[in-house]
Amino acid sequence: MKENRPQTGKSAAGAIIILLLFAAYFFSSERGGKENEPHAYETQKAEQGPDREAETPEAYDEMRVEFVDVGQGDCILISCGGENMLVDAGENDRGVQVAKHIKGEGIKELKYVIGTHPHSDHIGGIDVVLDRLDCDMLLMPDYERDNKTYNDVLKCAKRNDTPIFVPEPGDSFELGSAEFTVLAPDPDADYGGAINNYSIAILLENGETSFLLTGDAEYQEEADIIESMRELGLDMDVDVLKAGHHGSGDASSWELLEAVEPETVVISCGRNNDYDYPHESTKRKLERIGTEVLRTDELGDISLCSDGVEVSMCE
Repeated sequence: MKENRPQTGKSAAGAIIILLLFAAYFFSSERGGKENEPHAYETQKAEQGPDREAETPEAYDEMRVEFVDVGQGDCILISCGGENMLVDAGENDRGVQVAKHIKGEGIKELKYVIGTHPHSDHIGGIDVVLDRLDCDMLLMPDYERDNKTYNDVLKCAKRNDTPIFVPEPGDSFELGSAEFTVLAPDPDADYGGAINNYSIAILLENGETSFLLTGDAEYQEEADIIESMRELGLDMDVDVLKAGHHGSGDASSWELLEAVEPETVVISCGRNNDYDYPHESTKRKLERIGTEVLRTDELGDISLCSDGVEVSMCE
């Protein structure tokens, strides 16, 4: 008779199979659950989405500021968001050149023209520009001068029905995404016979970038420019300063340079000019503060572009 021995092998195998089936089911359930949940980085990304989007900087139009080489004089062409303006137009014999240059850029209309002050090397070419291009507004300082150049500009504005506006500090004007604010001259200041100190000075801003354009302003008006910027709560640090009076020794004072700390200074002057501009004293000051200096007598036309965040040479 055979001995009835317990069938331990089969029982153990069955138990193992049951355990394996249970483990497989449990693992499958856990895995399926996790596949329906977002990964940790996806959850974080979803949570951060609105904040990151809110921090995206505002988009600004590209602003182009071109310091046109007109020899011993000033001429600045500014474009932003399909709108254009001109600050000065060189001597009387430069009007045709300036008008052709503007049209060569594909520009047919100027929203603003600024004649900074009644010196011929600044307003001499404006009459030709007004005759050859449409202009919405001419800005001039409250300073009359009885000479042919000044009278030609007034007659031309009247002939073309161009309104003349005399701005005061604090007045602001839009140009695309950019804006410029008038800083000087102070209507209550006594500049005597110093015509340069009646220059319309503006702070041109596009986003976080700024250009300070001062015409021929000398030390006295530069002090008023600093005061206006402080009173108006404007950012004192500028990216670009157009040196006053072509780099003369009576402009670009230490007070102005230290107040605005320009990264770049542009000097508009003629090659081998009779005035020896820029003066050595001005060059020494600019060298001492370590700013980049760009000169039309050395480089010709100088074009700087702003994307609202930084200023660079235009391509």
